[in-house]
Amino acid sequence: MKIKEIKVGSLKTNCYLLVSKNELLIIDPGAETEKIIKQIKKSKGRPIGIVNTHTHYDHTGANRAIKDKFNLKILTGPKIKVGKLNLKVVETPGHEEDAVTLIGKDFAFTGDTLFKNETGRTDLPGGSYKKLKKSIEKLSKELKEGMKIYPGHGESFTLKNTNLKEKYIKNA
Repeated sequence: MKIKEIKVGSLKTNCYLLVSKNELLIIDPGAETEKIIKQIKKSKGRPIGIVNTHTHYDHTGANRAIKDKFNLKILTGPKIKVGKLNLKVVETPGHEEDAVTLIGKDFAFTGDTLFKNETGRTDLPGGSYKKLKKSIEKLSKELKEGMKIYPGHGESFTLKNTNLKEKYIKNA
């Protein structure tokens, strides 16, 4: 398994290429289509689909161009298979109503729900602090200590404490 991070667009969104057994999943292709395509070709993996952690433009901006270039679909569902990997798709609304987190055995793609030292904003259309709080509580049960977390912006990190509510939620 390989995970390639590509920073794209003016908001420096993290687009990820997840490769397993020569299959490649594109996560959050937000902008800079040619930059992403170049990395897809360099990876030598066969693109099988696109997943968006939520539908804000900075995570979906290059969807159509990449979808058309490789004849792909936007994948949804409770599980997504990439090579030998099975990703569990967990609904995590709060930053955006349609937000999801993709969870593998020892890693997770959290989009704009969870960052290294904070949660995603809730002041944008579709945001809800109440829903985000519930999503963080749900992730506290789903994520395990030592997992590598790949957020929608900023740097990836290793989860050291699964009591996310205590760390991330005000007035927990």
